[in-house]
Amino acid sequence: MNRFLQPKLVKRCFAVVLGAALIVPFAPAASAADTTIGAVSNVETNGSTTTFTAGSAKVRVVFQRDDVFRIWLAPTGTFTDPNDDPAPGQPNADMVVKRDYPAVPVTRVDLADRYELRTAKAVLTANRNPLRFSLSTPDGRQIWSEAKGLTWTGSSASQSLSRGATEQYLGGGMQNGRFSHRDQTLKILPEGEWEDGDAPNPSPYYMSSAGYGVFRNTFTEGSYAFTEPVRTTHKENRFDAYYFVGDYKTSLDRYTELTGRPFLPPIYGLEYGDSDCYNRGHYLKDPDTANDWKVQGANTAKQTTADAVTVAQKFVDNDMPRGWMLVNDDYGCGYSNTTDYVQNPDPNGVEKYIGTRDVTALTSAGDELRKRGIQMGLWTESKLDKQPEEVGKAGVRVRKLDVAWVGAGYRWGLTGCDEAYKGIENNSDARGYSWMVSSWAGAQRCAVQWTGDHSGSLGAIKWQIPAIHGSGNSGMAYTAGDVDGIFGGSSESYVRDMQWKVFTPAFMTMSGWQKPAYAKQPWSFGDPYTSINRKYLKLRERLLPYLYSYAAKANATGVPIARSLPLEYPDDAKAYGDAAKYEFMVGSEFLVAPMFDAGSTKNNIYLPKGQWIDYWSGDKIEGPVTINGYNAPLDKLPLFVKAGSVVPMYKAGINNHSEQAPGDRLTVDVYPSGATTFDRYEDDGVTRAHRTGGSATQKISVLADKDIAVNLGAVNGDYAGKPAGRPYELTIHSGSAPGVVTLGGQQLSKLGSKAAYDAASTGWFFDQTDRGGVLYVKTPSVASGQSAVVTATR
Repeated sequence: MNRFLQPKLVKRCFAVVLGAALIVPFAPAASAADTTIGAVSNVETNGSTTTFTAGSAKVRVVFQRDDVFRIWLAPTGTFTDPNDDPAPGQPNADMVVKRDYPAVPVTRVDLADRYELRTAKAVLTANRNPLRFSLSTPDGRQIWSEAKGLTWTGSSASQSLSRGATEQYLGGGMQNGRFSHRDQTLKILPEGEWEDGDAPNPSPYYMSSAGYGVFRNTFTEGSYAFTEPVRTTHKENRFDAYYFVGDYKTSLDRYTELTGRPFLPPIYGLEYGDSDCYNRGHYLKDPDTANDWKVQGANTAKQTTADAVTVAQKFVDNDMPRGWMLVNDDYGCGYSNTTDYVQNPDPNGVEKYIGTRDVTALTSAGDELRKRGIQMGLWTESKLDKQPEEVGKAGVRVRKLDVAWVGAGYRWGLTGCDEAYKGIENNSDARGYSWMVSSWAGAQRCAVQWTGDHSGSLGAIKWQIPAIHGSGNSGMAYTAGDVDGIFGGSSESYVRDMQWKVFTPAFMTMSGWQKPAYAKQPWSFGDPYTSINRKYLKLRERLLPYLYSYAAKANATGVPIARSLPLEYPDDAKAYGDAAKYEFMVGSEFLVAPMFDAGSTKNNIYLPKGQWIDYWSGDKIEGPVTINGYNAPLDKLPLFVKAGSVVPMYKAGINNHSEQAPGDRLTVDVYPSGATTFDRYEDDGVTRAHRTGGSATQKISVLADKDIAVNLGAVNGDYAGKPAGRPYELTIHSGSAPGVVTLGGQQLSKLGSKAAYDAASTGWFFDQTDRGGVLYVKTPSVASGQSAVVTATR
């Protein structure tokens, strides 16, 4: 990409770099040239593998689990796999990473007109003439049925499935502006555009409300038409798909087991990220035209890598939360204490000039950033050739992938993702953490996927909401969009965008591209905007133990942190509709309904069945209900908590995870309703010791009847730095004052005022004026190996 082009042209130039094979629109339809598989002439079964022969074609069915199987078509009878070892020098990342499935008991039943392959959880039927598959549960409920047999041309292969009367479809990766796909046709390819309707991070995976998911095992582009019949096509002369039997969460579990679990990020990866070039403002002569080319046209001020430290200090001076910074986020931007640029020695490089790279200067900047609680990251520039120095010496802990991985196919992108992630791990004791765009199946194991280079506006917020939560329906547990975009934006759109993105799995701002120039840091517009941004960033810091626990769950199961409503309410028809499109769940507890219209009124907020609590007022609302006229001034994000929620939080006021010491007081925010639990997860937050057992969990249980009992379970497990114990603070949204509060049967002292409570180390106070009535309780330190029960008796 030419760094000197105008932003819109830069974007389009990037699309060209991806390779023509990736950007040609592809929406194949049936034609006279289609060949549909014919009658079965032979069938052979060997263990969990059955091979059907139909003319010259063969179809192999392989059961990996009793609820996971593969249908693999070879039109010529010779099977090929896109994950086979490539030629030397070619990308080598695989989509499929699990191959050690144990043997699965499969029973083959031969009937007059069909064959049945039976496991404990699925029955796959193969009609004899013509060969046509259908899937059902062992008790006979049909899950899917082919409308016609597998079909292929010289350059594509398709499957056609009958569609249920109310069947819904999720997945396809990051589809900007969309998440529920019935009656839609998805492009499973990135076209180098980042706006509404584009697909910056597609995935050849989808799942259905009928109880199944499908992963097409291919690196080729595709088209999924969720019409009647459903027709899914990829641009290759073979068909290869894995099927997962079960509900949405089961399908995501099985899919990510096969292609790679979402990575567990270091704790700073869940904090706010800042990015810029910090090495720009130098003019050069284009040797071809003798015209001036200005490095990073949005800002004429010369900067060097050392200037990143100045910005880092502004985070401190502005009392602003932070986690990491990219200190060279720009095309061709190096890292040094000079503004010198040199001719790119790489003849295949997309940049005419590149910045110099001085590891000593980078190390110095990194040391200063870490003193301020900020981890340092790098945009990959043009290749990943200095990871030992950048990671091992300078302390780089974050990678943004942009040019290093570009090549003729998605396997290049997946290979670059793996290399960047492993580069951090191979040269330090830290976990890998990287960002990428134009990803593919499997990239959830090594990177955050983000929406690309778009402008900031209220309208852009609207399409990013379904783009981000919808990505989770393809196992992408960490998806993001630049706060207020890379271009454009305003004080209002910045605040509104920041508000809801503090509830997304990862987020950052990107400065340096906007004209006229202004930095995209949260203090850029001054008050009241700075104060509002600070408020939400500090809330994000407090929620880290909650979010980190869900990150561990995503790593174990593939279920994302930010969730489309159908993941929690699959049988609610409105969970697939327009209102639900523009809101999302965070875990099972929070519902976020971002503002994307001007003004202070929010309409069409849908709350599913159950009781919900307005996070700011404490008002209780019974669902299902659609709310109109909700008052949301600029400093207020429409945010609701499900009754029964248990939310662990860090102490108030912190700006970085390091400010919460392991033994510091942990807050548990409780919205009592019946019997509920939360499984809290903790480890050292940075290293890979958790992969070998270095972690701990704590079950926090609440029973709310006449009295309210909160059981702070023992913290089971061990890791380096685990505290021997910690005190707790409970904030119980009870609505009424108790008569007595006890800890383990012993009464705690009642304090006479909130000020007295704040000054005390133990005791309780009920504040009727706080969000409908909140009971505050402080406990003494509780040993990690012991449980403790706090009871509020009414």
